[in-house]
Amino acid sequence: MAGLEEKKLPSDIYYYLEACGEPHVRKVLALRNAYKGSKPPLEALCAATEVDPNIILTAVMQTIDRLTNYSAAVRMSSSKESIVDALVTAATDPEGTEDRALFMKATGLLPQPKGAQTIINMTQNSAAPTVAVFAPAPDKTIKRLSERFNALQLPPPAEDYVQPEEDESEA
Repeated sequence: MAGLEEKKLPSDIYYYLEACGEPHVRKVLALRNAYKGSKPPLEALCAATEVDPNIILTAVMQTIDRLTNYSAAVRMSSSKESIVDALVTAATDPEGTEDRALFMKATGLLPQPKGAQTIINMTQNSAAPTVAVFAPAPDKTIKRLSERFNALQLPPPAEDYVQPEEDESEA
């Protein structure tokens, strides 16, 4: 968890486990919370609850990923205004031709290249009339299948095989 400290993120694994709703994690946390004062190691809690530690590790990694994505989304969302202001300022600079092109692409003033467009054409062929077919009633179907089954000529039952007795002198 040292890598989290370098990124200035909480390094306590239980911080991330508390943010996880996975049932196995909740089971481990319930047992941990049952202990008053002493907190046994996570491995012992996994063993006591019969939860695979890999499930817990996977849940921690997914939770860290989810929380850092939320954090990045919040930072990006809160920075939009200043980024747009900087883009507009750079685009109005006499030498900011690339900035103007980016601004015009972002606002839709500049058409997108052909490779970036997806065109879907859908046509409905109404030349052939649609015919509705209704399924027969279930009881009629069952009766018809039953009659077909009963009409089958089944082979006669196999004769019982009698194994010859071994001679005690041969054994």
